[in-house]
Amino acid sequence: MATLHVLEGPAPYPGLTFELRENVPDIGRSPDLGIVLADRGVSRRHLRVARQGDRWLAEDLGSSNGTHVNGLKILQPVPLRSGDQIQVGPFVLVFSDGAAGEADPMILSMTQVGGDSDEIFRDASGRRLRAIMDLTRSLGGEAEPGALFDRLAVHLFRLFPSADRILMVDVAADGPRVAGARMRDGKAASNRTFSRTLLRRVTTENIGVVASMQSDAEREGHSLYEMGVQSFVCVPLQDEDGKPCGALFADRFRPGPPFSHEDLMLLTTIGIQMSTSLQVGRMHARLIDQARLQRDVAVAREIQQGYLPDLAATGLPAGYEIAAMLAPAREVAGDFYDRLALADGRMLLAVGDVAGKGIPAALFLTSVRALLRHFATTIADPGELLRALNDAVAADNPNMTFVTLALAAVEPGVGRMVVATGGHPPPIRFGVGRAAAPLRHRHGPLVGFDRATSAYPTTVVDLAPGETLLFYTDGVTEAPTTGAKPGEEFGVRRLNEFLAAQPAGTSLDRIHGSLCAELERFCGTKVMEDDVTLLSIRRREE
Repeated sequence: MATLHVLEGPAPYPGLTFELRENVPDIGRSPDLGIVLADRGVSRRHLRVARQGDRWLAEDLGSSNGTHVNGLKILQPVPLRSGDQIQVGPFVLVFSDGAAGEADPMILSMTQVGGDSDEIFRDASGRRLRAIMDLTRSLGGEAEPGALFDRLAVHLFRLFPSADRILMVDVAADGPRVAGARMRDGKAASNRTFSRTLLRRVTTENIGVVASMQSDAEREGHSLYEMGVQSFVCVPLQDEDGKPCGALFADRFRPGPPFSHEDLMLLTTIGIQMSTSLQVGRMHARLIDQARLQRDVAVAREIQQGYLPDLAATGLPAGYEIAAMLAPAREVAGDFYDRLALADGRMLLAVGDVAGKGIPAALFLTSVRALLRHFATTIADPGELLRALNDAVAADNPNMTFVTLALAAVEPGVGRMVVATGGHPPPIRFGVGRAAAPLRHRHGPLVGFDRATSAYPTTVVDLAPGETLLFYTDGVTEAPTTGAKPGEEFGVRRLNEFLAAQPAGTSLDRIHGSLCAELERFCGTKVMEDDVTLLSIRRREE
């Protein structure tokens, strides 16, 4: 049966329990009502608590002093649930719906927790202020959550002599988890049972509560009663956004008076401090992980840089000048260039751009580069090389990642090369009075995206002495400006104009450096949105 238990009020009411009857639902000072509260602070017909379907509603009946449920004044009927506190004048009544099953502990006191919790600090006693200072010193310098809890438990047992167990519970997506449990003797608590109903309410409503097990008849079979819990205080722990992410419990097993409202205020204050310490600990852990990741990424970048060939340090085919550079947009690149020997003895130049950026692109790039080098030992034609590479990558590519590639097989001395591309922008030819322009060339499909693709066409290029062929990635032409027309890209036209303006005889390294400086001026930043890769080959003057 549903009841109202008098928690506070003038004598002789405290401790009385009234049965709610559906035929006389009104409560007030008038002697003809179902529940009579004889006090001048209560209106003659103050409120109605009536069943509506499968729930009970509290409704103020126009009383002089109003009716409050859980500290909030009600202006319309509100649903009640077990443990709700109803304030009627000087009386505080605790509602119980009397539902069958495991009984909930009776809430004796509660407080709202948050940045505007004036009650917590308005009347902060010396006890609370000392607790804050002592706890700050105790928890200072510790970042690991388990060690923080152990220090906290020692502190709480001193502050709460009636507490026999301290629990810290985390609330995660897969359910609550006990993060720490200590008994007064310092040992880890073997029984970690707690009230999930109260935990849900504390973390949902961001409130702290003092609760007590109800009468023997009501609490029979309750898990907390079976383990001997008499009273407990529970407050929320909050994350960086002030949202509840867990809770702190102090439990008493020994007979005696329940925890007080002052105990609730004290533990609430400590919970706020503990939340801050846990936030600092989480931040510290993230910084450690970030530092570890940065070290790993730095090593990955060194390894990746080591893969890039030193074109100047290796023997070049007679009659050519070659230069290359790669500027990653992030710590590691999704672009690459390479130089290797083909099966027929010609030199192969490669420039590639993996879809995406950062670590995933770099990992995919590593496998593409290894496969390219493997096939180059047996396949001399650039078009056939791209087809074999495409089939190998597409055969085991569940994420449908792809790479664009430009290959050039260079014959020594004569200025001839065979070019093949897969989804990659065509190289630009310039120098010796020639207007800079993209090579007239039909490219093949993206590499690695689809195994059943068409062939990769090849184009024969004969460079005149002094002519240059520039291979690049789309980080150059798609670089956006932040200037007068935000989002406008550098584009092929600007690239052609820049290359056409280079004086004859300018070294390839100097051209690359000047082009990067031009990109920075155009974009208004030194930090590019995409990797920038350049590889140029020039036939020397005879």
